[in-house]
Amino acid sequence: MRERCPHCGRGRFFSGFFGLRPRCTECDLRYQASDGAWLGALGIGYGVGALLGILLGIAEVVWHPIWRAGLDPLWTIAIASVAMSTLAYLPSKALWFAILYRWDFMAFGDAPAGPPGD
Repeated sequence: MRERCPHCGRGRFFSGFFGLRPRCTECDLRYQASDGAWLGALGIGYGVGALLGILLGIAEVVWHPIWRAGLDPLWTIAIASVAMSTLAYLPSKALWFAILYRWDFMAFGDAPAGPPGD
């Protein structure tokens, strides 16, 4: 969640807002396990946005805070959910790759990703 390397905790995970470094600058852990490995991060990010939308929808049905503020509830909830999904992008990507690391789907250097063979 600190957006650091899941192995050593020192290397920076991202090179910009959307850019993922190919390897850790400290321990040489390869971040991109395989093509499409980032799809889980999108699911987490969308889940965070959907959760916010559900919570805002429940709050609006029960207490009507958005309508009382003079805003259209549908558009307000939709915009807030998309904004939250965008803000959750980096932490969700860092969390997803930490999960991949924990379950041995990442490798060091040029070694193949996955658990070592028996």
